[in-house]
Amino acid sequence: MKYSNAYCLPILVVAWANTLATAAQPGMIDCPTHEQLHAGLLRWADRWPERIRVEEVGKSQEGRPILLARVSDSQVHDQNKQVVLLTVTHCDYEYTPITGLLKLTRWLLSDDPMSARIRRGTIVLVMPCPHPDGYESGVNKPRKLNLYNAFSYTGPHDVPEAQAVFKVAEQYRPDVSWDVHGVPARNTTMWESTAFSWGCFEAHGYSKDLVAEMNRAAERAGFPMIRPGDDAGRIKVSAPKQDLGHHFYYVRDNTTIMSMLYHRYHTLAINAESGFDDSVLVRGRRLLELGLETWNHEIFPGYPTNQVGCFGIVSVSAWGETARQRRESRVELWAKANQLYYAHGNPPPARDKLMAVCATTVSAAEQWLIDKDVGVVIEHLKAHERIDADYLADFVAGTPIAELERPHYTQGYKSGTVTDEPIEHGLALRLYIPYNDARILDARIDGHAVEPSPTDGYSIRREPGTIIQFNIPPGEVNGLHMVTCQYSSAISQSRRNGFGAEDWE
Repeated sequence: MKYSNAYCLPILVVAWANTLATAAQPGMIDCPTHEQLHAGLLRWADRWPERIRVEEVGKSQEGRPILLARVSDSQVHDQNKQVVLLTVTHCDYEYTPITGLLKLTRWLLSDDPMSARIRRGTIVLVMPCPHPDGYESGVNKPRKLNLYNAFSYTGPHDVPEAQAVFKVAEQYRPDVSWDVHGVPARNTTMWESTAFSWGCFEAHGYSKDLVAEMNRAAERAGFPMIRPGDDAGRIKVSAPKQDLGHHFYYVRDNTTIMSMLYHRYHTLAINAESGFDDSVLVRGRRLLELGLETWNHEIFPGYPTNQVGCFGIVSVSAWGETARQRRESRVELWAKANQLYYAHGNPPPARDKLMAVCATTVSAAEQWLIDKDVGVVIEHLKAHERIDADYLADFVAGTPIAELERPHYTQGYKSGTVTDEPIEHGLALRLYIPYNDARILDARIDGHAVEPSPTDGYSIRREPGTIIQFNIPPGEVNGLHMVTCQYSSAISQSRRNGFGAEDWE
């Protein structure tokens, strides 16, 4: 349910300034009671209705409201906004994450120019206390629920707190999530780390650069960050190494909230440990700033979540001109990743030409991609009513391209249950050209020429190198697609491999 501004007024008789340690725990961090937290969020919603909306997304086992604060500029349409989910799941006695998220939310509501930019470009979903019963029970009480582990890969366990988090996730399908942990007492602290969990091997996410940016922001503010596997000088493993455990960093392979978000939506799901709530504020600010930047390999600003598969010089990516379209495409492609057969022409020529193929259904792959030999495949494609196989035969003539090279089975093709359902929300295929100055002379999908277009042609991203992205819109994705490009480059003429006799001089 949504709360109106009128609902705020009776509750605001509770003075926000009179916050007490939760459950009157002596020596604990000053933290509002759940009632005070509720009242404070409503107070902000009453003051800045165009910036924050407070909703009740469920009730706890003891009947307390589970709250969501949605921070975004309501005067800007949502279609081109990134979505970030911020949670604190061990919140029965870990207080620094809660106060840290409250400080971050307060900053987001401010008139700071960066806060305003983030509100215009992002939907920030703050769940500062999804486990209110444990939060109210206090530090010395037995834990009633470990919300961190109350999820399978596909959804929540049968507890209302996990179901409330899942309800929000299903509605928004976040691009990024950050689950924060910490300490309760004033006179204690702990190590600070980002994207590393001792209870979930999958908490590190898939973007090391994003994590590094958050850590650097914290260290610039004076908070030393622990990088557990790096600092130990050990390789992380998710299962014990028999008789070799002394040379590896073992992290349990549990399923947590991050596992669920990653599996269902390709969310960049990471966690954090916090000894200080100001570190949560600093890292959270940097995380939100990063969603406004254009990341390496990406065409549009936003988080690096769009590529759902990459091998060699080809990648499969989400389609769309808006963030909402790319989110829909990403989630679908991720769910159907086990039916995508993608490969590139191998060996790729050092200059002038590149090609790749993607079968979007297993049946199409088994019908048309009958051999690794490119010549055999192209000859077979002459019976295909949509693909210009004669053009493809001319394209590879005189090049070293001899076979189709695809990822190994370890990347999951045909693993699990393969539905072979058609792709409905579009598809983008990317080819990596190793020259910054590449000029596209000819770009084709299925042997048919296409023009620059962010929706039904090709897009270009430069530095490092040049990425050409082929955009195939909804309604036009078929069982099989071949993409090719011809290009020219002055840099390619100056690069040469080898070390000849003259190089000794």
